[in-house]
Amino acid sequence: MTDAAYKRGYDRIVWNPITHDPRPAEPSRRAAFPCPMIMGDTMPPTEHVDGKTYESKSAFRAVTKANGMIEVGNDPARLRPGDKPKRDDRKIDAAIHRAIAEVNA
Repeated sequence: MTDAAYKRGYDRIVWNPITHDPRPAEPSRRAAFPCPMIMGDTMPPTEHVDGKTYESKSAFRAVTKANGMIEVGNDPARLRPGDKPKRDDRKIDAAIHRAIAEVNA
């Protein structure tokens, strides 16, 4: 390979950005903007039970509360099944004996 061919292909080399990139890494958000993250009050237009469309979370929640409803959210714990009742062998045996007694009576 000649020097001319090497010089022509030099700009096509993809350098590893981790080891060969001379640019400094961007500072973290904490260093660049030192304040807590703020959740806004806007949301995509959403229709409520009163037929109106709301873009404000606080207005949406006020209508929810005024109508006696509860905002459920997206907590995955609400999808978990509840605890099963414990098995009581004495009650099962008593029910079986009552059923046998009713059949034999």
